[in-house]
Amino acid sequence: EEEIEEEIEEEIEEEIEEEIEEEIEEEIEEDFEREIEEDLEDDFEREFEEELEEEFDEEFEDELEEELEEELEDDFEEDFEEDFEEDLEEDFEERYEERFEEELEDELEEDFEADIEVDIDDEVERAVEEAIVDAIADDISEGLEAELEVAESRIYTDEWLVMAEPSAIVALAEEGYLFETVDELTSLGLQLATVAAPASFEITDARTAVLDIVGERDARVDRNHLYAAGDPQPEQGQGLQPAAALQAVTSTAPTLRIGMVDSRIDLDHSALRAAGIRQRDFVRAQAAPMEHGTAVASILVGASQHYTGLAPASELYSASVFESGTDGRTVATTVALIKAVDWLAGEQVDVINLSLAGPPNQLLGAVLDRVAGQGVLVLAAAGNGGPVAPPRYPAAHPGVLAVTAVGADKRVYRLANRGDYIDIAAPGVNLQHARPGGGYGSSSGTSFAVPFVAVEAARRLKTSNAEAARQALFDTAEDLGAPGRDPVYGHGLLRGYQR
Repeated sequence: EEEIEEEIEEEIEEEIEEEIEEEIEEEIEEDFEREIEEDLEDDFEREFEEELEEEFDEEFEDELEEELEEELEDDFEEDFEEDFEEDLEEDFEERYEERFEEELEDELEEDFEADIEVDIDDEVERAVEEAIVDAIADDISEGLEAELEVAESRIYTDEWLVMAEPSAIVALAEEGYLFETVDELTSLGLQLATVAAPASFEITDARTAVLDIVGERDARVDRNHLYAAGDPQPEQGQGLQPAAALQAVTSTAPTLRIGMVDSRIDLDHSALRAAGIRQRDFVRAQAAPMEHGTAVASILVGASQHYTGLAPASELYSASVFESGTDGRTVATTVALIKAVDWLAGEQVDVINLSLAGPPNQLLGAVLDRVAGQGVLVLAAAGNGGPVAPPRYPAAHPGVLAVTAVGADKRVYRLANRGDYIDIAAPGVNLQHARPGGGYGSSSGTSFAVPFVAVEAARRLKTSNAEAARQALFDTAEDLGAPGRDPVYGHGLLRGYQR
């Protein structure tokens, strides 16, 4: 009995021990595996998130945001930061969230055997690069080309100018100054004299010497700069007629007196034959270009069976100042511009439409100030140098209303200048206009936006003074881009006024 009991006890003990050991081992294994898995998963997620954040912050934010903000923040703030960057970041973040989840699942399924590796998607990087290039390459390259072209127009001639009251010019002559020409600026009460200059000539020295002689009397001394016409960019297709681009401008338009400083006009064109245009030349050449002046004039007062300008019943006083230079470029001298503005002031025009670009000039600036003091609004094209181009004159001169161009989609013309001097935007992209010799074309440029503001300003001047009319244009404009005035659209898009 004792032996049997011992055997039974031993067997029972062995069976119990085996069962207990198996249960303990299973529980230990399960606990261990669960703890290991949880630890590994936590470690992986933490490491993956940290590496992902570092990669995203360093490679995306540092490279893209810093590079773009430093180089393009001032010139592409409206076009790039608001439209492109926000969409790109959202798309980039969505892709990374999906990528994070997929890679996390893959790594867990493989029992965390592989090392954690987070690679920036090469295709996304290429897409970012290509998107940036596509967004700005054309603007920058073409803008730089336009900048080089305008830079050529800033070459000085071998002349310098003195503009002053007649008594000051007499005083200079008595001191030995020999003037090649002296022109009377009847409307402004001034005289404009030209003096030949040697190659070593310094304008600052001459200015100091002249001011020492004339004393307190008002006098201006500067170079006889050259200004370039705002060459239009040809567009494909028929283009949009001016009357359809901003309907309210043309409705019930009264007879306006509009001054224009541009090239000659083809008065035989069917759209201009019946228009009330008075043209006067201030150029020396017999054969002068007509392309630009004909286009702008048709937008202002053109009318035919198939074409309608902005104010066909108005009187247009056109001062022709452009001639073809020896290099084939269309240029105008400071002398021609000053004499043209003086003539327009004498004709008592309501507004003066300028479509040209060049450097600042003390004499031209003084003339524009005098005209503004007589209640005339002067409007000028902002320039087609591109987003990174420097300010253009006379548009950037204080008191001149600088006009930029937008398309039918209300987006700024891609080659339009930007800057704090931009006042207002108007239609100027893919506009239909007359061409010398007959027929029509379509072009884009800030030059074609100026007539819209000129007509609307002239209409407002019928019932208010220049300052009130100018402010009304700004107050009623449709705000575009960044809230308030901005360097891309100025105060916003011109709105037509109906009495």
